[in-house]
Amino acid sequence: MENKQNINEVTPWDSIQEYLKTGEKSEELLQWENSKTENRQLFLEIRKAWLLTGKIPKSFTPNKEKAWEIVDKKTSNKKSFFFNFKKAIAAAAALLLVFTTWWISNTPQKTSYTTFICPKGQKSQILLPDSTKVWLNGGTKIIYPTQFSNSNRSVELLGEAFFHVKRNEKSPFTVKSNDIKVIVLGTEFNVRNYDDDQAIQVGLQSGKVKIKGKECRSTQLYPGQLATWHKTYKKIDIEKAKLDAITAWTRNELVFSDNTFREVATYLERWYGVEINLDSRFVKDDHLFNFKVKTESLTELLRLMQVMVPMQFTIDGKRVTIKKP
Repeated sequence: MENKQNINEVTPWDSIQEYLKTGEKSEELLQWENSKTENRQLFLEIRKAWLLTGKIPKSFTPNKEKAWEIVDKKTSNKKSFFFNFKKAIAAAAALLLVFTTWWISNTPQKTSYTTFICPKGQKSQILLPDSTKVWLNGGTKIIYPTQFSNSNRSVELLGEAFFHVKRNEKSPFTVKSNDIKVIVLGTEFNVRNYDDDQAIQVGLQSGKVKIKGKECRSTQLYPGQLATWHKTYKKIDIEKAKLDAITAWTRNELVFSDNTFREVATYLERWYGVEINLDSRFVKDDHLFNFKVKTESLTELLRLMQVMVPMQFTIDGKRVTIKKP
């Protein structure tokens, strides 16, 4: 009984909290820590738990009666001093285990995130913690937790990416991109949302996705469909689309279909990592481009465009100027 009462003595919790905050031990803490071996072990376990979690709980009340009940069962019929000593040590260990488990389960764990940026002029491929594959186009940023939770997998995207999501019906996969969320279980789809784009586009290659937002009605998307959320007037359009053309960038191909000069120039900036100064007269031009290129250099591509429309260009490092003759 004496050992049991020793274990049940009040722990100077306030002094321990103050030490974890300042690194200075009070006289009360020093006396308590040095008075018994069990106190020293408990203090070391508290410090270990704090180093592990980085958090200081407000209080802790271990279930000593439950711990002693467990110890009593394991040390029944042991009457010698040797076994009584083992019983006290076992009780201390049980209390430390109760404390550590309580600390970790009741201390909020801070989620850490990874930010990956694919520079303009480059393309990248990454593997998320759940084995989802992501292809990133130039000028794209993605933010995701270093570990997904059991119930939800969520990432944030600015730019363009193609996702091959590993299926998990118990944990939906969500892509947050400004005003909208794309929610899936397991599928392949493309999301495009650059800062200077007028719309967010989601193209579905396989499976099903749901699109929703504060101002966007919940919309189901099926394979071969393209959803366009217009940022300015808050409207979503659904249409049939050629997904091979939309995802051509993942195969190092550039495909333009009825694109204006401004749209082509913007895409070339991201593709080649350059800054294009476009003659304002081209902005008003109603010419639409339809062509496909793969391995051409920027110079070769601009010469190809010269065949389609009268224009002159100069390249000075990363700066490109395009003007009418």
